[in-house]
Amino acid sequence: MTNMPRWSWVLIGLGLTAAACGGDDGDTGGGSSGRGGGAGDAGSAGAAGDGGAAGNSTAGTGGDGGLGGSAGVGGDGGSAGGGAGGSAGVGGISGSAGVGGSVGGAAGAGGFAGVGGDAGAGGVAGSGTAGVGGAGASGGTGGVGGTGGVGGTAGSSGSGGSGGGSSAGPCTAGARRCDGLVTQVCNATGSAWITVETCSHACSAGLCTGACEPGARRCSGTTAQQCSASGNSWEHLESCPSYCHVATGQCALVGKLVTGNENHDGVLVVDGALVVKAGASLYSPSGELTIYADSIIVEAGASIGVAATGDEPAGRGAPNSSCSSTYQVGGGGSYGTRGTSGYSGCGVAGPIHGQTQDSRITKGSRGGSRSGSSNGGLGGGALRLIAPTIEMRGSLIARGANALDAAPSGGGGSGGGVLLAADNLTVTGSVDTTPGLGRVSSYSGGNGGNGRVKLLSGVRFEDAGTYSGAVITRGMLSPLDIGSSTVPVDTLHYNDDFDQAHFSWSEAFPSVLGYYFLTNTNETTVPTPGNATWVAAETVAVPRSAFVQGDNYFHLASVNSSSLVSSVQSWFRVRLNTLPPTVSSLSHPNQSNWYTSNRDAFFSWSLPTPDASVTGYHWSRDHFADTVPTKADPFLAVGDKQLLQAGLPDGVHFFHVVSVDKNGHLTKQAGHYQVRIGASPGAGDLVGVITSATSSQPIPNAKVEINRGLFTATTNASGAYSFINAIAGTWELRVSAAGYQTATVPVTVNSSGATLRDVTLTPE
Repeated sequence: MTNMPRWSWVLIGLGLTAAACGGDDGDTGGGSSGRGGGAGDAGSAGAAGDGGAAGNSTAGTGGDGGLGGSAGVGGDGGSAGGGAGGSAGVGGISGSAGVGGSVGGAAGAGGFAGVGGDAGAGGVAGSGTAGVGGAGASGGTGGVGGTGGVGGTAGSSGSGGSGGGSSAGPCTAGARRCDGLVTQVCNATGSAWITVETCSHACSAGLCTGACEPGARRCSGTTAQQCSASGNSWEHLESCPSYCHVATGQCALVGKLVTGNENHDGVLVVDGALVVKAGASLYSPSGELTIYADSIIVEAGASIGVAATGDEPAGRGAPNSSCSSTYQVGGGGSYGTRGTSGYSGCGVAGPIHGQTQDSRITKGSRGGSRSGSSNGGLGGGALRLIAPTIEMRGSLIARGANALDAAPSGGGGSGGGVLLAADNLTVTGSVDTTPGLGRVSSYSGGNGGNGRVKLLSGVRFEDAGTYSGAVITRGMLSPLDIGSSTVPVDTLHYNDDFDQAHFSWSEAFPSVLGYYFLTNTNETTVPTPGNATWVAAETVAVPRSAFVQGDNYFHLASVNSSSLVSSVQSWFRVRLNTLPPTVSSLSHPNQSNWYTSNRDAFFSWSLPTPDASVTGYHWSRDHFADTVPTKADPFLAVGDKQLLQAGLPDGVHFFHVVSVDKNGHLTKQAGHYQVRIGASPGAGDLVGVITSATSSQPIPNAKVEINRGLFTATTNASGAYSFINAIAGTWELRVSAAGYQTATVPVTVNSSGATLRDVTLTPE
């Protein structure tokens, strides 16, 4: 499909990340690109004589300038308009040569702002001077900038778009590209590249190559593909009559009219209107239904519902862990509000989870029951309706389930979650996220807590609805599909070897002015003008220094054309790992011992992150303490957390290892382990003074290292250092100090007495 609906890109709640394929990072530009301007008009035709301008012509759609009119007699040619990024305008066609003047049509102004691209084409020669080709700036990682406009006769052609940062636009809606191992697709407004998935092997032309997960689905243009049973190739599944939904790999339906009772699970994508007629129903037995469409209409007397299948651990009701076996009851499940505890306070209700001021919903939580039983009621399901226009005049249902009518008494499930997100939102019907009840008996279980209903709009919201069992959030729509090509999956941990984290998203609604963003370690923070940074684009790069070890959050809030800031944020989690693997050795457990009878070193290591976040390890072995392996060093797969190094010669050996995350980042630090093989060579002292090569003055606080950290000392106020009982042998001595060039010299430590080694440092 060529005209892709804006809402087809929203990926909320699908457990997917977004990306795109294309050119490598450029050298020029790092700024966010501006929004594209419309095409400019060519100059008006001038009268005969001096100063006549080129004639009018209608500008082309999408940023190409209109064709120039005939030049006035004797008039000077108009200058071509420079493209404000994106495609520069096409130069005007030269008119008849005037007397004494240059002839030229005026090029239209550039279209969308974008990452710099190819240089503009040279002007067409006429009776005057040929136009000068516009020079495109070097592209950053992001959308390809537009070609400069063709110059009119004597007019200068438009300049190409300026360079931008990674994920910047413009790009062509639906285009695909690769950013390393990440596949990306251009969002529907052409303003940013959105992350789709991380490839396990390689990315080419915006699609993963190599092995795939059997049964997985994806889109290739307007074709839906499925991974073969062998996992070795992608097979044609169906040709889409409209477009293929990139997040799910399924074809969009061309309109959808529900006139009876229908079941549908997962994601339903409609190119056009989804209409549920009066008396009809759409139901999800799995309890998970997300609908994307151009418009969604639920008529009065119609309904959309999801089954009670929720078992979110965060709000699950507890069994009777704090009471005697007399009262075998469970607490209620919780979500928007807390459920109630069972009889006599036994079976405590689960904690509230989720937020009131964000755009996310989940299923509800199950009620508690005695250990080993499953009598607690399940929480309500999750229902999401996402479209530019939503008219909800019927009923939406995501109720929690009652506990089973069986002893011991279980707790009721909490209500579920309902999200309505639209530019224009009308609610005159009912939304029901009522919780389930605990089993009633002599020792009753607790009741569930209320669900959550989120009503988010961009332009207009008419609310005359009725709501049951719900904590309600009403607010301005913030982007629902935040993604990152640097840290693509917000449930995985990523290593710290990157300079910036790039985030991108789709336009929240057509009249959005821009966004406030911030990063911190608090999931609930809403960006404001007082705590956040303004950005007028759908992409931003955040320095690595903004993130710390553990869970971080990138927050985003929309600002509308009246400069109102949304009180409802969207967020993306960044799980950062700054820690290396921890190395040990069963064969050589003491790093300070000399081993004379075992030259076969067996190393093993553990990770600070789950194995699911890692693809493998790079390792190296040498005689230096601080070596950090690179991608050029040997690689081991994720399951190989041990390595045998047999037949090591006499001496001090260091083993080094770093992990590799799912996006190819290494840890900046390495795990190190020292093994000493052979008889001890003895020990001696190493002393000396560090001075300036230009002034001969001593240098205090200089760092002095034997073999890059085997032993380390710091000079005193007199520039003196000393190593007592250093291992005898020939080593590298490295000396560094602030304001001086680092010096590296050989040194031999004798096993008896002291060795003197002075070093001079050259100022920087």
